[in-house]
Amino acid sequence: MRFLSNDISSRAAEPSVLSIIETLLAMMASIWIGMHFGSWWHILVGAAMAPLLLMRTDESCKVGIQSFDSVGVYLNPRWERIERSTFVDKLQNRSPYIRLLFATFVVFGCSIGFVFIAIASRVCAFMISVATSPGKSIAAIPGNWWRLALATDVFTSPEILPEPLNEGFPATKMALPTDFRVYHMFSKMPKEPFADPFECIELIAAFTVIAPVAFAYRISVKSTALVWFPLLWALKPLKSTHTSWAQYLAVESRLKAPQLIAFWSTTCLVLLGAKYVLWLSRYELASSTDGLRTTLEQWGWGSAPGLIEWAIAIIRPGSVPRWQIATAINSILGLYIWAMMRRWHVEFEIGHGPTDEHVDRVFAITFFIRRLLTTYVVLCNGYFVLRMAQKLPILPIGPEFFPWL
Repeated sequence: MRFLSNDISSRAAEPSVLSIIETLLAMMASIWIGMHFGSWWHILVGAAMAPLLLMRTDESCKVGIQSFDSVGVYLNPRWERIERSTFVDKLQNRSPYIRLLFATFVVFGCSIGFVFIAIASRVCAFMISVATSPGKSIAAIPGNWWRLALATDVFTSPEILPEPLNEGFPATKMALPTDFRVYHMFSKMPKEPFADPFECIELIAAFTVIAPVAFAYRISVKSTALVWFPLLWALKPLKSTHTSWAQYLAVESRLKAPQLIAFWSTTCLVLLGAKYVLWLSRYELASSTDGLRTTLEQWGWGSAPGLIEWAIAIIRPGSVPRWQIATAINSILGLYIWAMMRRWHVEFEIGHGPTDEHVDRVFAITFFIRRLLTTYVVLCNGYFVLRMAQKLPILPIGPEFFPWL
C-alpha cells in the first residue's frame, strides 16, 4: 500500500491511503446530504451510473476510443473547411470584443461537443461489450470497483474515456493516449494563459466543462460505496497465466489488498455481533419494531428523513435478515482466504507450498460462493436505497430472500 496513487499504481490496483480517505469522505458526504435534505436520489443516480465504469473491459475501452476517433475523423475535414471559409476572414476585421465573444462560443461549444461524443462513445462501448461478452463484463466489476474506490485518488488523472489496462492504446487516426486525461489537457496549456484571452478561454472551458464530467465518473463510484462495498468479497485474485502463485502471493503481501479485505470482514462481523449483543441486553427493542421506532424517535433520529427506516432495516427486530447471514458468511470466507494466502505465502518461501492446481481449485470454489452472496447483498442494498429515494418505508425483510418481490 502507498500513500498517494499515480497512473502506474492505479492500473496495478495498488491501494492508496488517500484514495481510501477520499472514498470514506465521499460516502459520508453523500449520507449527510441524504439525511439533511431528505432525498436519496443522488445515491440512486450515482449507483446507476456506476456500471458504465465498473463493467469496463479492455475490449470496451478499445471500442470507445475507436468510436470517438471515427467521429473525429468525420468532423475534422468539415472543421478545416470552416477555418478556410470567408466567414473567418471577415471575422478578423471585426472588433476584438466580437472576436472574443465568438471564440468563447466556439471553445465552449467544442468542449461540450467533446464531452457529449465521449459519453456517447462510452455508452455505445458499454452496450456492445455487455451484448457480446456479458460474462467478462460482469466479472470485471469487482476489480474495477477496487481500482476506482481504493486505488485511485486525486493524484491520478481522471479520464473522459478510459484506456485499456492490459493492452496498448488502440490504433487510431487522430486520438492520442493523452487526449482523454484531464491533467494532461492542463499540461498542454501555456505557462501564462492569461496573457492571451483566447488561451484563457480554453483553460476556463477545460476547468468548467471537461474536468467536472471526468471527476463525476469517479465521484459516482466513491460516493455510492455504501451500496458497492460488498464487492470487496467478490474480488478474486487476478493472476496472469505466466505468473506462479508463489510470485503472485509475494507481490500481494506487499500491496496489502488481502489485509484490507480481512479488516473489512472483521469490521462486519464485529458490527453483526454487536447487534445481537444489543438484542440480548435490550430484548424489548428486539421483539417489537414499534418499540424500536419509538426509542429511536426519542433519541432524535426522526430529524433525519429515512434514518429510522434505515436503522430498523439494519437492526431488524425479531428476525435475522437473510442478507445479514450472507454478509456474515462472506466475512468468514474473507478471513479464511486471507489466512490461507498468508499460510501459502510462508509455505512457498520455505519451498513447501501447495501446487498451483490446488490453489486454483480453492479459489474457484470459494469465490463462486462469495460472488453469489455478494450479488445478493448488493441487490438488497440497492433495494434499500430505492425505497428511501422514493420516500417509502423499507419493507421488513426478515426470512424473505427477495424483499422486492
